[in-house]
Amino acid sequence: MTRAIVGMAALIVTVLLVQTTVLPVLLRPGFVPDLAAVLAVLVALERGTRAGLWTVAAAGLATDLLTDLAPLGAGVAVGAAVVVGVGLLRPYLGDHSDTAVVPIAGLGAAAAFLLAAIGRLILATDGAVAPSVVAAGALATGLLGAVAAVPLLALLRRALGPEPDGRPAGAAA
Repeated sequence: MTRAIVGMAALIVTVLLVQTTVLPVLLRPGFVPDLAAVLAVLVALERGTRAGLWTVAAAGLATDLLTDLAPLGAGVAVGAAVVVGVGLLRPYLGDHSDTAVVPIAGLGAAAAFLLAAIGRLILATDGAVAPSVVAAGALATGLLGAVAAVPLLALLRRALGPEPDGRPAGAAA
């Protein structure tokens, strides 16, 4: 249990550092995927909605504290909505193989982008943004989120170790 907590804390710190320092330099502003939401979706798929919500609470709050782009709590709200959506769909997703998990994480990143854009529109923190720009941003962040999900999934499974019932991490139920 302690190993999993330390591993998740290290993974969250790594994700936040990459998201706030490396990706803004490499990618166009506005097209940086929410890696905290991607990580929370992966945790929700691997260990359940409750674990995903704990992850999004920690990572989303830290993201909100590190950036000044949105009001405090917006990252948690967006991530929680995405994780709850994934949690509701989880029983219908069938196996949790890597080929199923990675596209779902990409869709989670796109949904997080769209929810954040809607929140910024409602709170009027941005000027008017064309729907085509929002659609392009959602598509780009969804694709980048799916690409980022591949190494994140491997790191997550290593950090969490075996499932509580003794099955290897990621094994189908």
